[in-house]
Amino acid sequence: MKRTMVLAGIVLVLGLAFVGCPGNDNEPPLTGTVSITGTPQVGQTLTVDTAGLGGSGGISFLWQRNDGLGWFDLAGATGGLYVVQSSDLNRYIRVSVTRAGSSGSVESTAVLIIDAPTLTGTVSITGVAQVGRTLMANTGSLGGSGEISFQWQRTNVGGSTWFDISGATDDTYVVQSGDLGRNIRVSVTRFNNSGSVTSESRTIIDMPPLDDVVRIQGGTFQMGSCSIQNVTPIRSVTLSGFYMRRFQVTQGEWYDVMGTRPSWFTGATDWNFNPVIGVNWRNLPVERVSWYDAIVFSNRLSIARDLTPAYSINGSTNPDDWGPVPTSWPWPDGNPVWDAVLVVPGSTGYRLPTEAQWECVDRSRKTAIMTTKCPVSKPGISS
Repeated sequence: MKRTMVLAGIVLVLGLAFVGCPGNDNEPPLTGTVSITGTPQVGQTLTVDTAGLGGSGGISFLWQRNDGLGWFDLAGATGGLYVVQSSDLNRYIRVSVTRAGSSGSVESTAVLIIDAPTLTGTVSITGVAQVGRTLMANTGSLGGSGEISFQWQRTNVGGSTWFDISGATDDTYVVQSGDLGRNIRVSVTRFNNSGSVTSESRTIIDMPPLDDVVRIQGGTFQMGSCSIQNVTPIRSVTLSGFYMRRFQVTQGEWYDVMGTRPSWFTGATDWNFNPVIGVNWRNLPVERVSWYDAIVFSNRLSIARDLTPAYSINGSTNPDDWGPVPTSWPWPDGNPVWDAVLVVPGSTGYRLPTEAQWECVDRSRKTAIMTTKCPVSKPGISS
């Protein structure tokens, strides 16, 4: 009797174990489909779409790559999102999913990872290349359409090797004292593109004083011409004294302030395209610039020398607020915004001479031939 009860107990226990723990063979197979969305390019994020997957339990993901020898699991890639790595380039990627309560797995269609298109276009630097001033990266001519990243760079003391400037990752950069005498540039990358585009470099200068400024003494002269250009009516004009540069703005000065080289004559050739040796383009007069360009230069030069700018457009003396410089003369109406420029009363900065000031100085340097029929009281010039 005791042995029977023991055996019955053993049979009972085994029976309960079998009924309470059924094997996976009794789970229904996982059905349906999954797909991958997103751009299959390095740096892009791929997402699993499980809308077509059967079952109702929790879903597990496992991203896989085919290296040409079969499919291998990607370590740690077990989420619904996957950021494509450079090691995935030119290889196939897929995702395998399982679901609680279902047996087996469902794999997505494999996608081939391709390289992102190369970033094209240009980037330039605007602003005065001087300690304490702000340089700005101009990306208006950069290709692509994704988010832009910036990295400002500086050369070493010898100027031969480029280094990233720590923390300089904005579209603007304030020039530091350690930049003096070195070259600065900005390198940009763009989301959805490979490679980078780098600007031309700017040399950080210590703005030298203008030692060619002379004072033009005030005086009265006859403005106009009765012989050579027939500019009439001839009238008497009185000017108070003013300061004026003795020489024209050079290409080097223009480049240091504006960061551009618009001039056609670079010193490499003469008018007849014959090679010229020993001519430094920086010392040549700047040309091929418009009146609009000139007022921007004047204000930027004033700002660089801590003078109050002379020109104002829409209440601002900062050329950055004026918008793009007009590149053509829109006849017959002109450019209403830029043509409404005002000279700021009491400003100490640079500006273009008025017509009367220019003629006054020009006449004071002419020979008597110019004044035979148009007597002029020449204002004097003193340094």
